[in-house]
Amino acid sequence: AAASAQFASPPRALYAAQNGGGAHKRTSRGNAGDCPEPKPKKARSQIKMSDLVAGGYMVAGEQVVCMCNGLRFEARIEPSGTVWFDGNEYKTPTAFAKAVYVAGGK
Repeated sequence: AAASAQFASPPRALYAAQNGGGAHKRTSRGNAGDCPEPKPKKARSQIKMSDLVAGGYMVAGEQVVCMCNGLRFEARIEPSGTVWFDGNEYKTPTAFAKAVYVAGGK
């Protein structure tokens, strides 16, 4: 008689292969079964406008022109590396972009 090999169920074997053969974690609700571990959250990079000015990507005193929803918006790059737009100062490109998006009626 041929020797029979024991194999884990395909999802469990796949999970083990992808995760270095690790065992499944038990939870307060019992065995986690074939569910993979949650992935850790990725770190977000926070680029400030001052980083862009310091790196020479933007020039203090320069005007920035944006179009949103057919409307033209102008802002100014400050020597401190912030953007002055619509009476407010923005320290990150994302904050500035959100302000333009809101002003554009989106």
